[in-house]
Amino acid sequence: MVATATTAAVAGSDGATEVLQTNLRSYRRALADAPSDRAILRVAPTLPDIVDYRRLADSLPTPVSEVEIGDSRILVKRDDLTSSLYGGNKVRKLEWLLAGPAAASEILVTGGGTASHHVLATALFGRLLDLDTEAVLFTQPPNPGIEVLARVLDATRTPAHETSSMFLYPAKLLEVAARVLARGRRPRILYPGGSTGAGTLGYVDCALEIAEAVDRGEIEEPAVVFCALGSAGTAVGLAIGFEIAGLSTRIAGVRVTDAIVNGPPVLHAMDGACRGLLRIAGCRVPSAVWRIEIVDGYLGDGYGHPTLEGSAAVEIAGRLGLPAEQTYTGKALAAALDRAGHEIEGPVMFLETLSKADPLDALTARS
Repeated sequence: MVATATTAAVAGSDGATEVLQTNLRSYRRALADAPSDRAILRVAPTLPDIVDYRRLADSLPTPVSEVEIGDSRILVKRDDLTSSLYGGNKVRKLEWLLAGPAAASEILVTGGGTASHHVLATALFGRLLDLDTEAVLFTQPPNPGIEVLARVLDATRTPAHETSSMFLYPAKLLEVAARVLARGRRPRILYPGGSTGAGTLGYVDCALEIAEAVDRGEIEEPAVVFCALGSAGTAVGLAIGFEIAGLSTRIAGVRVTDAIVNGPPVLHAMDGACRGLLRIAGCRVPSAVWRIEIVDGYLGDGYGHPTLEGSAAVEIAGRLGLPAEQTYTGKALAAALDRAGHEIEGPVMFLETLSKADPLDALTARS
């Protein structure tokens, strides 16, 4: 059961919280020794003067591996390995969203589904920066990630406020922010998936990493990169990054949630917001939305609902040692497998966005 703001569970398990604090201290040391360069700062070195930036990932750039599935060869960008604390695609975005001076009274307010990786990452990395978090969670279908998120919220002492529908989520988010303000604290709202103009910069950086690997001759230039299309920041950032790099690579964004969340108006708005920040930093780039194909047919009954194709892809990913689940990565991988080798000429890349690092491993071992 997810902890709520009115239950004693908010205090968290003292043992789990103590272990997590130990892990966070260790991760701070790992960050101090990790490479500090970012591909995006090589093309826009003044960007941190425009948008506050804080290094949170300790394992960038992430590697690219190649897997064979039947007659198909697929390149896999291993963004499951962005961080040894908790990887996946949210860390890149949070580097541009959790930076800047934080007042002692500030509270991060964010949300997502009851198995949300964005909420999990925000709670963890917020705690790393000594920032409190409050979360709004809407109900999603049964998923192993629900229990994982509940335990992380407990360990990080993060209250969660529940709502029954993702369509009620925005109003609930503002309600919680208003409550925080009424208590004399200052809410910092992080929107769904970290997909804002600033958060999207994290995936501009990812695309530039891929371009640099192509330039070094380490990989072939991908014809298409498949990724899950949820809040859309990942797809838009990749498109802008490839536009900057001058690659011909296109993006196949596999829709995993309702079209109102990631339709063309959303893509264009996010593209404009991100490019505006880059332009202020002296990096002018034309709109890159043309690179994004929205791939339908894999959503099934809705956000978080399993599909036969997605479940089969999750099983295949497991045999290959890749993390996958039914909400995002399974559906995106299913689309990549269906189209690689016959519908697409040239190399196909799959962006692996689910964390390989389980922040609860140490908690389980010590509990």
